[in-house]
Amino acid sequence: MLALRHDRIDVNGAHEHTCTNPHGFTFHLGCYAQALGCTIAGQPMAADTWFPGFQWRLAACSECNVHLGWYFDRGDAFFYGLILNRIQTE
Repeated sequence: MLALRHDRIDVNGAHEHTCTNPHGFTFHLGCYAQALGCTIAGQPMAADTWFPGFQWRLAACSECNVHLGWYFDRGDAFFYGLILNRIQTE
């Protein structure tokens, strides 16, 4: 299990978002306040963020290192945008 249902949050008015990166890959994300078992990697990046004001870093499984989504941070707030078909919730 990676995400708990009670950690689901709305960001910009919704829990789920469909986002496309500059390379044309589309992801269906769910927003979570916490993500058990995620490891955060890389330097914070503001370029191409899907959530204005937030910088992003990669979020991967701490056991197998599979990419699970992104960690978004703006200093006073943070959340995980997790690829819904790659996670399990309680």
